[in-house]
Amino acid sequence: MLSHTRRALEDFDNQHEFERLAADVLNALGYSSVQPMAPRGGADGGRDLNFRSGETEGIAFVTREKKIRDKFGRDLAKQEKGEGHIALFCNVDLTPSMKLAFARYSLEIGYTLEVFDLERLRSLLDTSLKDIRRRYL
Repeated sequence: MLSHTRRALEDFDNQHEFERLAADVLNALGYSSVQPMAPRGGADGGRDLNFRSGETEGIAFVTREKKIRDKFGRDLAKQEKGEGHIALFCNVDLTPSMKLAFARYSLEIGYTLEVFDLERLRSLLDTSLKDIRRRYL
């Protein structure tokens, strides 16, 4: 069955709006202190959003790039070792092995990873986050 939400996410063509969508998803899911880093464009050091998950600081990588391995690797390489949480937002499907590899790379520098890939975003936007879907898609 064709999912209009899935198609709209695949065709999303505005990086700034995708970052706003990601910020709204984090806020709706209960994360706090969600802060866009460069909402009008420009250098952000690989951090599109900062946020908090409880007492833990978090950063979000938000991308529409189809070569997700390369993009994730570039953004992760810009981060210093430390403790925190990474939220990855992308509009492609990640395989279980890709998610596991990304999680391992993140753990190597002290971060846990939460993935919001195409199918997870579709599910959230079609169920509990319908207001965000209406706003952006």
